[in-house]
Amino acid sequence: MFIMNKFILLLFLCVLILNKANNFAQDLASGAEEAITNPELNEVFGLEGVEWVTSEDFPWEPSPIFSGPNDEPVAQTPVVFVDPGSSSWVEAELSGPAFLRFDCRLGLPFLDYSQHEFLMLLDEDFVPLPLWQLEYYWQELTVFIPPGAHNFRIQFSTPQTFEVQTNILLVGNMSIERLDFPEPVEGMTLAQSLDSSDIVWDTYSVTWDDFGAGDWYPQSNITFDGEDAAVSGIAGQTALASSSVL
Repeated sequence: MFIMNKFILLLFLCVLILNKANNFAQDLASGAEEAITNPELNEVFGLEGVEWVTSEDFPWEPSPIFSGPNDEPVAQTPVVFVDPGSSSWVEAELSGPAFLRFDCRLGLPFLDYSQHEFLMLLDEDFVPLPLWQLEYYWQELTVFIPPGAHNFRIQFSTPQTFEVQTNILLVGNMSIERLDFPEPVEGMTLAQSLDSSDIVWDTYSVTWDDFGAGDWYPQSNITFDGEDAAVSGIAGQTALASSSVL
């Protein structure tokens, strides 16, 4: 029964590949990363007030055959990439402080994925994620969005050399938890908030994957002297996380 289901799924995918390959090949443009909107992605991800855009050459779409762990709709990368070393991504502007959570999984675990790459990007920071953890089971990922507005991207890349076998990244069950953080004081330095203007302070944050932690910043909501104070960042639910001021 498993072999028969696998054969039927592969046959269905072959039909999709034949229908889409020509369109994708024609869409390979001058190399610029153009973005397009797809209102159906907003419905799948279900974050109120958030509009997602996706790569024009290899756009994400609501999955026609896969569903999430609770049978909810999910989004997926294209069935086939015809350009070696290409990327398919989905992106939105998210406001923090907040925790973003979503489930993800590989759609075709029986195909080789060793040369594919899965990245999460927050502004200029990025972290590669191991695909073997997503091979057979859904995994929930948690990302800390620091205070302010930030660009968040989920990206799936193909091997640098052409492979007949490709794979699909599935994402769904997305939610965002708003956090009640003190608002930063614009224009104030850490030295001023620490009442030590003669000292130059620096701040850094780190997690086990160098992603998602928040730096210290000045605020005036919670204070000892009624004026201002510095507050540490938050590192979310990852191990070996810290937020430091030096």
